[in-house]
Order: sequence, then structure tokens, then C-alpha cells
Amino acid sequence: MVQRSKGLAALLLVAVLIAGGAIGFAAARLLYPETAVPRGSQSYWDQIAKEWNLTPQQRVVIDSLLDVQQKKMAVLYQPLMAEMDSAAGSARAISDSTQAAMREVLTEDQRVKLDQLREEARKQAAERRARRTDWWRKVQ
Repeated sequence: MVQRSKGLAALLLVAVLIAGGAIGFAAARLLYPETAVPRGSQSYWDQIAKEWNLTPQQRVVIDSLLDVQQKKMAVLYQPLMAEMDSAAGSARAISDSTQAAMREVLTEDQRVKLDQLREEARKQAAERRARRTDWWRKVQ
């Protein structure tokens, strides 16, 4: 009985690790779409289609399957979007308080550099949010 419980616990742990990895990978693609393969004329699947000599019919089926996958992923993440936005707000508050504390120990020149660094980080974050929003609108 104890051996069976240990086996089930190990199996559950493996399943949770696999599911967590898959969700983390998908979340990374959602939150950081710039790391995903672009969907333009030179996209990953365009390259694969050429390398594998896919027929036009095969390409239509594969594109349809990928579109369905993207819609399913959107449904999967829809309940999490509000939580992710809320977490982003909390993260900003933590960052703001840390930055304020850092400013107290920096010289004026160092504060200027910190402000420049922070402004660049904010621009990049805004670009990521815009891409995520654009993606979200497309799959809705």
C-alpha cells in the first residue's frame, strides 16, 4: 500500500512538472510574443513548408490546425489575463518602491542614469504589452 502511494505521488509530481512546463512555455509566448517565431512571409512554417516540400493542401491543413491551436490557447489563458494584469500592477508598485529607495543612496548623476535606464525598460514593457494586446484581439 505504501509503495503504491509513493508511486502515485511520483506520477502526480511528474504530471504536474510536465503541465507546469507546458503552461510556462505557452505563457512566455503570450507575455513575450517577440520571442515567438514571427508569422510573416518568412515565418517558421514557411521555412518548414519549403524544407518538407509541403503541398498547398498540406499547408492549408497545417495553417488551419495552428489557427485552432491559437484559439484554444486564447481560451486557456482568458481567465488568467486579469490576474496577469493585476500582477503586473503589483510588480510595478514593488519596482517603484525599490527605485525610490535606490534613489536615496545615489548621487544626482547616478539618479539621471537610473531614470534613463528605467525609462528604457518602461518603453520595452509598453511594447510587449501592445504586442500582447494585439495578439489577444486577433484571437478573440
